[in-house]
Parts: sequence; C-alpha cells; structure tokens
Amino acid sequence: MTNPMTCDQFADHLAEYLEGDADATTRVAIEAHALSCAECGVLLADLRKLQVDATNLPELAPKRDLWAGIAARIETPVVSTRTVERRNGGTVERKSQPERIACGSASRLQAWSP
Repeated sequence: MTNPMTCDQFADHLAEYLEGDADATTRVAIEAHALSCAECGVLLADLRKLQVDATNLPELAPKRDLWAGIAARIETPVVSTRTVERRNGGTVERKSQPERIACGSASRLQAWSP
C-alpha cells in the first residue's frame, strides 16, 4: 500500500491487524493511518485496550458438567405433524397422529419432492 490508507481500507484490514495476520506493509499503513486519523486512532486504541482487558480476565470453568443437559437436548425426539401421500400423480396431505422420530435418524427421514 503505497498510497495513504483510507478509513474504509483501515476498517477492511483492522481485524487481520488485531489478530496479527496482517503483512508488514499493511501493519505500517494501519498504524500510520491511526496516527493521522483521530476517529480511527481512537477506535484502534479502544480495541487494543479491550484485547488487553480480555486477556487479563480470569479463566472461568463451569461449576458443574453441562454436557448431560446438552446431550439430552440433542437427543430430544422430533415430532412429525403431517404426512404427505402421492396418489395418481397428485399429492394429498392428511393429518396424522404425531410420530416420534429420533434426531439424526436419516433412515426415518425422507426427502419429498412434488
């Protein structure tokens, strides 16, 4: 980037800069723009402070194992509320009793196309 960076270019490259993924030319251009643009300079300073503050937060661990509750929700059955039949080239929709279908059970789920 030989020309001075614009605010839009600054915004486009800001995430990669903060993650440390920007190349040397982009890093220099971002830093130069932040020094010359009050608005972008304040934004960059705020984001750097946020990064430092987040890094200094204590590591938290759940008070209990949460996996059992998550697994139970994943395994909750899905209830089918209608069935579709094909008759003589057309389709007929009829109400039916709810049928329990286990999540992830591809053998019981079928794609339907008109």
